[in-house]
Amino acid sequence: MSKCSCLLVHGENTIAYLTKDRRGLTELDCVLCGKKKKDIIRKKQTNQSRNRCECPDVSCCQPCIDDMKARHGKGHNGTKPPYTCKTHGQYREYQDSLIGFKDWCIVMVTISIIPLGLVVFETGIDLNWIFYSGAIVTIPCFPPVILSIIWVKATGKGLMSGGAAGLVCGVTATLVTASFYEGGLSNFLLNTVQNYAILAGTCSSFGASLLCCIVVSLFTHDIKTVDDENFEWQKCMT
Repeated sequence: MSKCSCLLVHGENTIAYLTKDRRGLTELDCVLCGKKKKDIIRKKQTNQSRNRCECPDVSCCQPCIDDMKARHGKGHNGTKPPYTCKTHGQYREYQDSLIGFKDWCIVMVTISIIPLGLVVFETGIDLNWIFYSGAIVTIPCFPPVILSIIWVKATGKGLMSGGAAGLVCGVTATLVTASFYEGGLSNFLLNTVQNYAILAGTCSSFGASLLCCIVVSLFTHDIKTVDDENFEWQKCMT
């Protein structure tokens, strides 16, 4: 519940911030000042030096260090002193506002789960079947996540097509294997969670997802040189 609340709070507010206050930014732009990230534009490019982000790193920003020391102490009348850093101060205030909202989000998510639990209880859905078969639905997501972190040539088209292909292949393999058991698919809840049915579904979903991600990404990426690879890594790391 805490993870769902954090996802709702930070995702919704980040989208609102970018669409309202930082409309038109790309992955190459700094969300604080709106200029190009410092590691993207090299200093030797003098024609773009004015559009280069000069925001200091928060870990070595002296005003931020002073702010944190002041706020860790005892405030006046139980209130914390305001942030004085002109670069990161407003963003820190934005993060503090999310903390209080997150607590209320946890309460709302908890309350919203209660009707779902009552529906599951009243309909008599087998939770063990959901647990076993749910692996076939979630496993195709792992190869795209891993490749997006460790492989620079992974593309959005490749990752999405890989996840979809893994899901289709996993469900198909599970149903085909379950049909060979006694009763076939007429005994759906029992045969679809048999050992070989689950094994066939999980292996097929993972293998198809991984293979499709790699193949489609190889045909859709725009990386041709080492500089292109470094440029893509900089977009993710800066």
